[in-house]
Amino acid sequence: MMFFTQTAWAGAWGTGAFENDDALEWLSACVQAPKNSAVSDALNAVFDSEFVGGDIGAAAIAAAEAVAAQRGRPSPNLPSDLRICLEHQTKSIALAASAAKAVERVRNPETSELAAEWTKNVLIAWQASLDDLVKRLAQ
Repeated sequence: MMFFTQTAWAGAWGTGAFENDDALEWLSACVQAPKNSAVSDALNAVFDSEFVGGDIGAAAIAAAEAVAAQRGRPSPNLPSDLRICLEHQTKSIALAASAAKAVERVRNPETSELAAEWTKNVLIAWQASLDDLVKRLAQ
């Protein structure tokens, strides 16, 4: 009998930071091939284009959750594998401001595919999860 330790969902699409395939792919990549810049790279990718693709936005939100967790303000719904990823990341208070800005860019339907998609669905629940994240980043 085999048991799997990593969290995995097929076709995940939920309002939480790690309830979608793109965020889980980012987490898996960070766990499988950890590098010191995984979190900052995901956050910086949001600012590299005029319109943020859904995959980049989801990874940035997951990375912002990683920053909040490093600052001692984790979401109660974090995957246990995130701690493996965080072991290889440099802790930086400066990333909190960048993470908050990245979240704000991802939540704007004029600059983000993810926000545009949520506008068609359950925008209120998604926005509430982002409000909580931004609050934890600012504390």
